[in-house]
Amino acid sequence: MKLKAQNFKGMTFSEELTGLDFFTGNNGSGKSARINALHLALLGNIPGMSKDTREIMKLTAWDSMAVSLETDNFAINRVLEMNQKIKKTGEKATVFSSNVQLKPCDLSGKKEIEAEIAKKFILTTLDFDEFTNLSDEKKRKYFDQFVDIDEKMDLTKEMKERLLTPLLKRNDPDRYENMEFMIETYIQDEKDTNEFIKKILPILIEDKKAADDTYKKAFAAAEKLKEMKNKFEKSERDLKIHKQELSDFSEQIGSIDASEREVANYCSQQQQKADLQARLSELKKPEGTSKIDTAIEEFVMTVILDFSSGEKQISEKISDLEKLQRKAANGIKNNEKEQYRYKSLIEKIQKAKGTCVLSKEIKCNNDFTSVVAEFEEKIKEYEKEIIGFTSDSKIFQAAIDAENNEKLRLIGITNDTRNERRKEEKLLDELKSERRIRQNQRDNYISLKKMYTDQIEAIEALKEPEKITGKEEILKEMSALKMVINEEEQIKHTYLNMQDSVSDYTDADLDRTNLKYMIETLGLKGIQGELLKKNLSGVKDMVDENLKILGVTYDFYFQTESERQKEIFQFGWINSERKIDFEALSGAEQIILMSAIVTAFMEIAKPELKILTIDNIDRVHPDNLPGLLAGLESLKMKKLDEVLIAGVVEVDDFYAIGSWNVRKLEGGFYVES
Repeated sequence: MKLKAQNFKGMTFSEELTGLDFFTGNNGSGKSARINALHLALLGNIPGMSKDTREIMKLTAWDSMAVSLETDNFAINRVLEMNQKIKKTGEKATVFSSNVQLKPCDLSGKKEIEAEIAKKFILTTLDFDEFTNLSDEKKRKYFDQFVDIDEKMDLTKEMKERLLTPLLKRNDPDRYENMEFMIETYIQDEKDTNEFIKKILPILIEDKKAADDTYKKAFAAAEKLKEMKNKFEKSERDLKIHKQELSDFSEQIGSIDASEREVANYCSQQQQKADLQARLSELKKPEGTSKIDTAIEEFVMTVILDFSSGEKQISEKISDLEKLQRKAANGIKNNEKEQYRYKSLIEKIQKAKGTCVLSKEIKCNNDFTSVVAEFEEKIKEYEKEIIGFTSDSKIFQAAIDAENNEKLRLIGITNDTRNERRKEEKLLDELKSERRIRQNQRDNYISLKKMYTDQIEAIEALKEPEKITGKEEILKEMSALKMVINEEEQIKHTYLNMQDSVSDYTDADLDRTNLKYMIETLGLKGIQGELLKKNLSGVKDMVDENLKILGVTYDFYFQTESERQKEIFQFGWINSERKIDFEALSGAEQIILMSAIVTAFMEIAKPELKILTIDNIDRVHPDNLPGLLAGLESLKMKKLDEVLIAGVVEVDDFYAIGSWNVRKLEGGFYVES
């Protein structure tokens, strides 16, 4: 079997475990580190430490550490790591992880692998310095983790049969009813009766403490209530008188406050009057509107000259002239066309020279001199017509231009008068606007003057109120009276609270008594002790057998109730019919007894691998160590797979016994012995 560790508690090591291994050396040399590494490999945590990976990583100065345990049949490897991760926000976060591998194993989920490891392998550790300092209750809890008390019981029915007796119902029906209510409130019939008892007992104990406190307070209150009765009755009478006096004082203060408010209001109004008079004197009468009214009445508008009818006549005349001009232009065009036609004929005749004008291949001897002369005469006539039409067109154009100029002159006159009229209208609007402004100023002046005058007259009509004095003296008397009333109220409050407490006295007494019986019935004196005895009785023979293997001929015993019927948890062995308690045994004897017990627990569980580790073996006297080692060797040979012990023991203090592999460590490494 090989145990390996990397970066664990400042060490990296590999240990070949032989079945009987003894690590020795000074404190800090790595003895406990070997045991802790074995714990971490098999359990995934270290007893006494938090199971949180973040806390376990405090055992290394690196970002990762690893532990493993290897045998011929299986291998367990654990790696714990610390990594930096970048969040979406950009911030760095430290992430801790723990991974485990089991070979051979077909499982993939971490929880399934851990469950398989827990089922196959049992590692029992004994730190006797720690165990011997435990209370009886914590020692019992240590046994509970190995004793599998899996029993289903109708706990509600059992509690009622034990506690709700006919005698209790006849003699104390109130307590009977209270007990029945408590059983139904606290007790539940769960699958594992022992586990439920473990959960409910601390609750019952805390509730009993609370009931005891309530009972004590109620009892003390009842005694004090008798002493306070006369004082309360006198205080109650005085309280009524003093409250009436305080009410009268409050009315007087109310009258004084009202008077002070009236005086303050009167002074404020006088100041307001002075402000109003100052504002009235600052008012200026605005300028009148008579001059503006006269200017508006006498305002004369420029007459707009409208030549629209003349413009229309001119436009019609221009239209007629343009028609005549177009007619002259057409005459010129037609005459020029005819003139061109005759010129073209003359040109053809002249070019023909003895041939037909229709075709040069036809000979023609006709004389066209007279025809040409006639055509030339026609051309001259057309020229005269063209000259006449051209002269008419120029005359028409001159007339059109003259008419257009006249039209433009009339339009200009109209526009000028209109622009002048707009300026005058704007000026008139400005005069009217100024008139409205002055009228508004005048109206505002009249309104403000009237308002200020009315307010001043109203203030002057007020009468100065009478001032009431003596407030400070009354307040002093009220303050003293309030202190007296407060003391009297406190007496009343205390007395009434005590009455409530006294009314709780009976209920608290019932609760604390019934809770006590429920705790005793459920605890080691009752059902829990019976279950524990039943299960521990089953391992007694195994423990006796293991003690004999360890070289001890005494029988194992345990008890959960003392001779005076008090709840206890004690165990040890019987020597000549005398019970020797565990606390009375020597260190070696305690280790022998506990080794026998936990080995019996492992036998019941029947794991594939049974390992017993014992730390702080140095508390055993050197003279007893050889015998202890011999006994543990025998126990290992018959019932265990590995016994690993550690302690600050000098190698020279004992001699090597049997098959023990003794290794002295220094700074985590071996030294030659």
